[in-house]
Amino acid sequence: MIQAMSYVNVADLLEVGVSESRAVGFVLPLILSVTDRDSGARGDVECSIEPAIYLSIYSCSTVTLVRQVDFEEVRLLEAIITATDMGMPPLSR
Repeated sequence: MIQAMSYVNVADLLEVGVSESRAVGFVLPLILSVTDRDSGARGDVECSIEPAIYLSIYSCSTVTLVRQVDFEEVRLLEAIITATDMGMPPLSR
């Protein structure tokens, strides 16, 4: 599930297949685009991913594998990507 904060448009749910043979550093085949309607520093957006056990997000656009997946231990990876408005005052909750 992906949570959308105020003034940020993202998909509600993305499903991406990742094979067990993928190495650490593999970039997931998805396109994320996060923007804020404000300009300058008020338009900055920061993204995070939870839990960050197997996946990491960079620049609100690239999700990478940071730990080898063993599907005997983990059958499904679920993560929440949160985009936070960095303007002052922030409009995200």
